[in-house]
Amino acid sequence: MAEPTSSERVEPVDSPKSSGQRNSVERGWTWSFPVYAMFSLAVSGPMFARLQDRTTFLVSLATTTIFVFIFIWSVLVPGIILLTIHFLKRRSERLAMIVIDGLMAVTSTLLLLETFSHRISGGGFGVVTVIACFVGGYFGMRLARLRSVRSFLSVAALGSLLFPISLLMVFHRDASRPAISTTLEVGNSVPVVMVVFDCLCGVSLMDQNRMIDVDRYPRFAELAKTSNWYRNCTSVHPRTDRAVPAILTGQFRKSFGSPTVKEHPQNLFTLLNAGKYDLTAFEPFTSLCPHDKFRDRSDPNLWTQWILVTHAISLVILHDLIPPDIPVETPSVPRAWFGLEHVTHVDTDQRHGVVRYSWDLERDQQFAHFLSCIHETDERNLWFGHFALPHFPWNYLPSGNRYSADSGLDRVWGTEGLFGEHWVDDELPVLQANQKYILQLGYTDLLIGQLIDRLRETNLFDRCLLVVMADHGIAFKKGLSERIPTDKTLAEIMSVPLFIKLPNQQAGDVIDLNVQTTDVLPTVLDVLKLAPPVPVQGRSLIDPEFKELPVKRFTDGERDFEVDASFEGKYQVLAEQLGRFGTGADPLKIYRVGPHSELLGKNVSEVTIQGRSRFQIHPVNYSNVTEFGNQAIVPVHLQSQITPAPSVNEPVDFAIAVNDTIWATTRTYRVSYLRDYWSAMLPESAFLKGENNFRIFQVTSSPAGVALSECSFGVPGRVPMLPME
Repeated sequence: MAEPTSSERVEPVDSPKSSGQRNSVERGWTWSFPVYAMFSLAVSGPMFARLQDRTTFLVSLATTTIFVFIFIWSVLVPGIILLTIHFLKRRSERLAMIVIDGLMAVTSTLLLLETFSHRISGGGFGVVTVIACFVGGYFGMRLARLRSVRSFLSVAALGSLLFPISLLMVFHRDASRPAISTTLEVGNSVPVVMVVFDCLCGVSLMDQNRMIDVDRYPRFAELAKTSNWYRNCTSVHPRTDRAVPAILTGQFRKSFGSPTVKEHPQNLFTLLNAGKYDLTAFEPFTSLCPHDKFRDRSDPNLWTQWILVTHAISLVILHDLIPPDIPVETPSVPRAWFGLEHVTHVDTDQRHGVVRYSWDLERDQQFAHFLSCIHETDERNLWFGHFALPHFPWNYLPSGNRYSADSGLDRVWGTEGLFGEHWVDDELPVLQANQKYILQLGYTDLLIGQLIDRLRETNLFDRCLLVVMADHGIAFKKGLSERIPTDKTLAEIMSVPLFIKLPNQQAGDVIDLNVQTTDVLPTVLDVLKLAPPVPVQGRSLIDPEFKELPVKRFTDGERDFEVDASFEGKYQVLAEQLGRFGTGADPLKIYRVGPHSELLGKNVSEVTIQGRSRFQIHPVNYSNVTEFGNQAIVPVHLQSQITPAPSVNEPVDFAIAVNDTIWATTRTYRVSYLRDYWSAMLPESAFLKGENNFRIFQVTSSPAGVALSECSFGVPGRVPMLPME
């Protein structure tokens, strides 16, 4: 056979199989950028954005943890997804396209949830939101097949690199810890003791004469006798991570930035450190101390930190994505996310530097450790303590006993919202929360006594500069927030106590000048005769030329408030408080918060008994017979569920008798999620040492008077599901 001529020679071509493989791979790479862009916009981007907004949590992480976290969610996870798609495309074009369509639908749905889940709700179960997400996911999948959309997403893929870059920039900015490098001259090197309590409204300490209630708070009254009590002192912000930096820096700013030393390089700790003071700081919330003062702190390993940050961000996103009207209880966000470090071990022998406890746990041990650090000395020393008291969890009594374990920031019955800071529209749970707050304030008074005693033991009480104050107050108004101020709650949230005992001061004084927490730092510096390198906005309260401002200033970061300097609104709060709970002169008044409070102190034989009640009691946190006096937890706080559920919406009244004397009255709540529950607080004086007998009675009223029907006890009740929104 003749050889073909050159003009007839046919060039070799690819086999159908190799050509199909190459085209498949090419089409696969065209999908890589859109898939990566959607993953970044819907998954890694929101993670990075939330992390860089929570700077207190961010700067607690090691640099390696941040880089590993970014690598995993910007490179590793999307890389695995893309390689999986290309692997599938080589074997089944149809299967690969199903996976791509699914990814586009899921990420589109996540984007819609991110934008609208808390703005669109309805149908009782988030129906509108769910429908919108399914529709959005479907169209997202279809639109992603359009060439113009893929081109846009390909460009967006490059732009998504800004997410990790932005996170790294924020971390680098806030993680560095500068200090005042020069030595500052101290003209009066007296010891300084400063205690900042949390969530303490200054009005809470007053009696009907606008003085310290000596019967309820005797040690605060003792402190006032030898110090300047600034009765008209107010905070400048309702949040601890803003209010404490305002105290420590003397600066009022609408935007306070993150509570780190990078953001606030000039503060009480850095100034006194530059003045050669030895620092001991119990500060669990902010990070304003110089980094070298954390020398006794051991950071967790890389794996532990990576698990912590991933777990925390996942739960935060989950809370944000679930529509508010879907009755799903999600796990609690870790305390570390809010700047509340979860510390598993504290060296109780540590006496210097920053001592870090979990903010809301072991508060009695924290204060005892703080007192043990105070010692007699002629050296320059600062002992600073920030303690979450009388802040909830409310579980301490004025005697020092507890009625529940220190279990962290548990949600309070009668609250709503993600952080449990919004009171429901039912007066009783708000009154009961206020009652527990006042009882824990009595415990705070006990600690003040221990502080005074310790300072006297160490011969520091006369010599030192002593400051006792709070960062902000708290409001108890049904239907309103305990923390976000309105015209009705501003006075409670702004009012804080401030006691300043100057060195060698012997007699106290009550001062009603317009004073704010930003005036504390310049006062301390004035006493020490230490000039700050940068002037502060606050003013020294011992300056002979001090002149009060005509208005008070307060901000919650979004709104600014200006209040007349006299701040008369606080006395309206005082009148309401006295009407509710009286003063310490009537110690049982605080327990008369329920219906039929006239029954308190009566023997059950003095009241008409009408057989058995149809309601059965299911204890949530107590037993009907309890040994008293031999355990750490005293059974004075009762929580119960009842069955059967009441057939009408009206509450059911109850009386609680201990050893046949009625010591508390209460009722079921009007709140939907607590409709079949009640709680009550009893005085410790109701109990005898040893075995005590609980009897629970339903209380009914008629024209003939009040009657009791005894309830039986059933199996323990379940804890109610508290709403997250």
